[in-house]
Amino acid sequence: MTHFQNTFISMLSKITNLGSDRYVKSFVRVQLNLNPGRTVLTTEKEKEAFKLLQECGRLVEAAVDHYPVLKELDERIYISVRDLNDLHFTATVKDGGVKVNIGWDVSKRPTLIVPLFQFSLLHLKQILTDTKVDKKELYRIARVLFVPFMRGLYDADYLYTSGDKRYLKLDNIFHVEMLGIEGVVVDGFPGNAQATVANVNGEWIVFEGFQGTPRMKVTCKLDEALEYYYVLMVQMKKAKDMQSLKQAFGRYMALRQKTIVDFYGKEK
Repeated sequence: MTHFQNTFISMLSKITNLGSDRYVKSFVRVQLNLNPGRTVLTTEKEKEAFKLLQECGRLVEAAVDHYPVLKELDERIYISVRDLNDLHFTATVKDGGVKVNIGWDVSKRPTLIVPLFQFSLLHLKQILTDTKVDKKELYRIARVLFVPFMRGLYDADYLYTSGDKRYLKLDNIFHVEMLGIEGVVVDGFPGNAQATVANVNGEWIVFEGFQGTPRMKVTCKLDEALEYYYVLMVQMKKAKDMQSLKQAFGRYMALRQKTIVDFYGKEK
């Protein structure tokens, strides 16, 4: 964001909060201690996992005609396959294309860090095979990736530019829940997706499940959760002028109004 945009946002924060100290004003980025991982595939299972991920990338590219929003994504995703001795892959998604590499480039900060298992890659390929993802399939993806996506939201570059961040209206602890879809059960991920977001000494920390006493709670259906992601990870990140920034902010505030229950002042 430009200096002018940061000045506008700082002014907006002051106007909308009238000097209130309720919301977190500035953020400190969490330091990542990343291991690049091995760069040579030595077993058949490792080679198969790499092949599966490459196939998933090609299927995403093939789905662009059905889902033009994919062209707007700009993600560097660091994937670790837990049951292959923490095998590392990088998936770079940009302008509708997907590039897959072995290992992580630790000199670059990812937009998402996603832990998976071998069966997760197989399921992802099965979901993407017909290039059309229905709502239940989309929910399965969102349910598995809910916590990594939440962590990605609070590590976006624009959050760590200069300026007053109270315009986002983020309390120092709150709960987020994505409601399930009736009849859809995701193996290994029972119940609704739940996370606790806390600001500790300026750093945003995301925990799986509900912990502590929240000042507010965000409850989303799948469509609303995806809209949050699009507004905050696509529109806000790509805003190049005041008009696009104001549009994204307005959409964020409308969505916030629909999905938040406020507990502030009721903690005791």
